[in-house]
Amino acid sequence: MLNRFPRRVVLWGAMGQAHNSGWAIRQQGGEIVAVFDDNLNAASPFPKVPIYHGWEALIEWLKGENPAELGFTIGINNRGALRLELHERLKGLGLKPVTVAHPSAVIADDARVGEGSQVMAGVIIGPGTEVGRQVIVNTSASVDHDCVLADGCEVAPGATLCGHIHMGLNAFIAAGATILPGVKIGPGAVVGAGSLVTKEVPENTTVVGVPAKPLQR
Repeated sequence: MLNRFPRRVVLWGAMGQAHNSGWAIRQQGGEIVAVFDDNLNAASPFPKVPIYHGWEALIEWLKGENPAELGFTIGINNRGALRLELHERLKGLGLKPVTVAHPSAVIADDARVGEGSQVMAGVIIGPGTEVGRQVIVNTSASVDHDCVLADGCEVAPGATLCGHIHMGLNAFIAAGATILPGVKIGPGAVVGAGSLVTKEVPENTTVVGVPAKPLQR
Protein backbone atom coordinates (compact mmCIF):
# COMPACT_ATOMS: atom_id res chain seq x y z
CA MET A 1 0.00 0.00 0.00
CA LEU A 2 2.87 2.37 0.83
CA ASN A 3 6.03 2.41 -1.24
CA ARG A 4 9.41 1.67 0.28
CA PHE A 5 11.57 4.74 -0.08
CA PRO A 6 15.30 5.45 -0.06
CA ARG A 7 16.75 6.12 3.37
CA ARG A 8 18.13 9.52 2.26
CA VAL A 9 15.39 12.05 1.52
CA VAL A 10 15.38 15.56 0.06
CA LEU A 11 12.64 17.89 1.31
CA TRP A 12 11.29 20.72 -0.83
CA GLY A 13 9.70 23.36 1.40
CA ALA A 14 10.93 24.76 4.70
CA MET A 15 7.81 26.15 6.38
CA GLY A 16 5.22 24.63 8.75
CA GLN A 17 4.33 21.47 6.83
CA ALA A 18 8.03 20.63 6.53
CA HIS A 19 8.16 19.99 10.28
CA ASN A 20 5.35 17.43 10.04
CA SER A 21 6.82 15.84 6.91
CA GLY A 22 10.27 15.51 8.41
CA TRP A 23 8.93 14.09 11.67
CA ALA A 24 7.02 11.36 9.85
CA ILE A 25 9.97 10.53 7.60
CA ARG A 26 12.29 10.14 10.57
CA GLN A 27 9.73 7.95 12.31
CA GLN A 28 9.78 5.72 9.22
CA GLY A 29 13.55 5.41 9.37
CA GLY A 30 14.38 8.02 6.75
CA GLU A 31 16.98 10.79 6.96
CA ILE A 32 16.46 14.34 5.67
CA VAL A 33 19.76 15.21 3.98
CA ALA A 34 18.90 18.60 2.47
CA VAL A 35 16.07 21.13 2.36
CA PHE A 36 15.25 23.33 -0.65
CA ASP A 37 12.97 26.36 -0.86
CA ASP A 38 12.43 29.24 -3.30
CA ASN A 39 12.09 31.69 -0.41
CA LEU A 40 15.53 33.24 0.05
CA ASN A 41 14.69 34.08 3.67
CA ALA A 42 13.65 30.54 4.61
CA ALA A 43 15.77 28.79 7.23
CA SER A 44 16.20 25.07 7.62
CA PRO A 45 13.54 23.61 9.95
CA PHE A 46 15.96 20.94 11.18
CA PRO A 47 19.19 21.40 13.12
CA LYS A 48 22.27 20.32 11.17
CA VAL A 49 20.32 19.88 7.92
CA PRO A 50 21.46 22.41 5.29
CA ILE A 51 19.04 24.51 3.27
CA TYR A 52 19.55 25.65 -0.32
CA HIS A 53 17.49 28.24 -2.16
CA GLY A 54 16.05 27.85 -5.65
CA TRP A 55 15.91 25.24 -8.40
CA GLU A 56 19.41 25.97 -9.69
CA ALA A 57 20.79 25.29 -6.21
CA LEU A 58 19.15 21.85 -6.33
CA ILE A 59 20.67 21.10 -9.74
CA GLU A 60 24.10 22.10 -8.45
CA TRP A 61 23.72 20.05 -5.26
CA LEU A 62 22.72 16.95 -7.24
CA LYS A 63 26.05 16.98 -9.10
CA GLY A 64 27.56 15.39 -6.00
CA GLU A 65 24.77 12.84 -5.58
CA ASN A 66 23.20 9.85 -7.30
CA PRO A 67 19.54 10.94 -7.76
CA ALA A 68 18.40 7.31 -8.04
CA GLU A 69 19.42 6.81 -4.41
CA LEU A 70 17.43 9.81 -3.15
CA GLY A 71 13.79 10.15 -2.19
CA PHE A 72 11.87 13.42 -2.11
CA THR A 73 8.97 14.87 -0.14
CA ILE A 74 7.22 18.21 -0.72
CA GLY A 75 6.51 19.95 2.57
CA ILE A 76 4.15 22.63 1.25
CA ASN A 77 0.52 22.80 2.36
CA ASN A 78 -2.58 24.44 0.86
CA ARG A 79 -0.97 24.49 -2.62
CA GLY A 80 -1.89 21.22 -4.30
CA ALA A 81 -1.22 22.38 -7.86
CA LEU A 82 2.31 23.46 -6.89
CA ARG A 83 2.97 20.13 -5.17
CA LEU A 84 1.94 18.27 -8.32
CA GLU A 85 4.13 20.48 -10.52
CA LEU A 86 7.16 19.99 -8.27
CA HIS A 87 6.42 16.26 -8.07
CA GLU A 88 6.86 15.87 -11.83
CA ARG A 89 9.93 18.10 -11.98
CA LEU A 90 11.70 16.22 -9.19
CA LYS A 91 10.81 12.85 -10.69
CA GLY A 92 12.22 14.14 -13.97
CA LEU A 93 15.58 14.56 -12.23
CA GLY A 94 15.54 10.90 -11.20
CA LEU A 95 14.51 11.29 -7.55
CA LYS A 96 11.91 8.92 -6.10
CA PRO A 97 8.70 10.27 -4.51
CA VAL A 98 8.31 9.31 -0.86
CA THR A 99 4.88 8.26 0.36
CA VAL A 100 4.86 9.29 4.03
CA ALA A 101 2.81 7.68 6.78
CA HIS A 102 3.46 8.46 10.43
CA PRO A 103 3.51 5.20 12.45
CA SER A 104 0.58 6.38 14.58
CA ALA A 105 -1.68 6.69 11.52
CA VAL A 106 -4.26 3.93 11.02
CA ILE A 107 -4.68 2.97 7.36
CA ALA A 108 -7.06 0.21 6.28
CA ASP A 109 -5.47 -2.75 4.54
CA ASP A 110 -7.34 -2.14 1.31
CA ALA A 111 -6.94 1.64 1.25
CA ARG A 112 -4.63 3.00 -1.44
CA VAL A 113 -2.33 5.98 -0.96
CA GLY A 114 -0.71 7.52 -4.05
CA GLU A 115 2.94 8.36 -4.49
CA GLY A 116 4.23 11.45 -2.76
CA SER A 117 1.25 11.71 -0.42
CA GLN A 118 1.53 12.33 3.31
CA VAL A 119 -0.52 10.78 6.09
CA MET A 120 0.30 12.52 9.34
CA ALA A 121 0.17 11.53 13.02
CA GLY A 122 -3.16 10.30 14.38
CA VAL A 123 -4.88 10.08 10.99
CA ILE A 124 -7.47 7.39 10.22
CA ILE A 125 -8.06 6.28 6.64
CA GLY A 126 -10.93 3.82 6.30
CA PRO A 127 -11.53 0.78 4.11
CA GLY A 128 -11.96 1.22 0.38
CA THR A 129 -10.55 4.74 0.38
CA GLU A 130 -8.40 5.93 -2.52
CA VAL A 131 -5.89 8.72 -1.96
CA GLY A 132 -4.22 10.20 -5.04
CA ARG A 133 -0.76 11.67 -5.63
CA GLN A 134 0.59 14.54 -3.52
CA VAL A 135 -2.32 14.51 -1.11
CA ILE A 136 -1.84 15.67 2.48
CA VAL A 137 -4.05 14.23 5.22
CA ASN A 138 -2.91 16.21 8.21
CA THR A 139 -2.73 15.59 11.94
CA SER A 140 -5.69 13.71 13.50
CA ALA A 141 -7.92 14.02 10.43
CA SER A 142 -10.38 11.19 9.76
CA VAL A 143 -11.24 9.92 6.29
CA ASP A 144 -13.88 7.22 6.54
CA HIS A 145 -14.71 4.33 4.22
CA ASP A 146 -14.92 4.48 0.43
CA CYS A 147 -13.75 8.06 0.02
CA VAL A 148 -11.84 9.33 -3.02
CA LEU A 149 -9.26 12.10 -2.63
CA ALA A 150 -8.01 13.19 -6.04
CA ASP A 151 -4.46 14.34 -6.76
CA GLY A 152 -3.29 17.44 -4.91
CA CYS A 153 -6.06 17.42 -2.29
CA GLU A 154 -5.51 18.40 1.31
CA VAL A 155 -7.40 17.59 4.50
CA ALA A 156 -6.29 19.87 7.35
CA PRO A 157 -5.86 18.86 11.04
CA GLY A 158 -8.92 17.54 12.81
CA ALA A 159 -11.20 17.51 9.77
CA THR A 160 -13.72 14.66 9.43
CA LEU A 161 -14.79 13.10 6.15
CA CYS A 162 -17.67 10.66 6.50
CA GLY A 163 -18.11 7.77 4.08
CA HIS A 164 -18.29 8.05 0.28
CA ILE A 165 -16.88 11.58 0.07
CA HIS A 166 -15.33 12.55 -3.26
CA MET A 167 -12.77 15.38 -3.34
CA GLY A 168 -11.83 16.75 -6.76
CA LEU A 169 -8.39 17.81 -7.96
CA ASN A 170 -6.60 20.19 -5.55
CA ALA A 171 -9.61 20.61 -3.25
CA PHE A 172 -8.89 21.80 0.28
CA ILE A 173 -10.73 21.10 3.53
CA ALA A 174 -9.64 23.34 6.40
CA ALA A 175 -9.11 22.44 10.05
CA GLY A 176 -12.01 20.98 12.00
CA ALA A 177 -14.48 20.89 9.10
CA THR A 178 -16.98 18.02 8.81
CA ILE A 179 -18.22 16.61 5.50
CA LEU A 180 -21.40 14.51 5.68
CA PRO A 181 -21.70 11.17 3.86
CA GLY A 182 -21.82 11.08 0.07
CA VAL A 183 -20.99 14.75 -0.50
CA LYS A 184 -18.86 15.78 -3.48
CA ILE A 185 -16.26 18.52 -3.11
CA GLY A 186 -15.47 19.94 -6.56
CA PRO A 187 -12.00 20.51 -8.03
CA GLY A 188 -10.29 23.53 -6.52
CA ALA A 189 -13.03 23.98 -3.91
CA VAL A 190 -12.25 25.19 -0.39
CA VAL A 191 -14.13 24.30 2.79
CA GLY A 192 -13.58 26.79 5.61
CA ALA A 193 -12.39 25.84 9.08
CA GLY A 194 -15.08 24.38 11.34
CA SER A 195 -17.68 24.24 8.57
CA LEU A 196 -20.37 21.57 8.28
CA VAL A 197 -20.86 20.54 4.64
CA THR A 198 -24.22 18.93 3.91
CA LYS A 199 -24.40 19.18 0.11
CA GLU A 200 -22.19 19.30 -2.97
CA VAL A 201 -19.60 22.08 -3.24
CA PRO A 202 -19.13 23.25 -6.86
CA GLU A 203 -15.76 23.58 -8.54
CA ASN A 204 -13.55 26.48 -7.36
CA THR A 205 -16.09 27.52 -4.73
CA THR A 206 -15.32 28.45 -1.13
CA VAL A 207 -17.92 27.51 1.48
CA VAL A 208 -18.02 28.43 5.16
CA GLY A 209 -20.33 28.07 8.13
CA VAL A 210 -22.78 25.66 9.76
CA PRO A 211 -24.28 24.58 7.50
CA ALA A 212 -21.70 25.61 4.91
CA LYS A 213 -22.73 28.14 2.30
CA PRO A 214 -20.80 29.79 -0.55
CA LEU A 215 -18.70 32.72 0.54
CA GLN A 216 -20.13 35.96 -0.84
CA ARG A 217 -17.64 38.04 -2.77
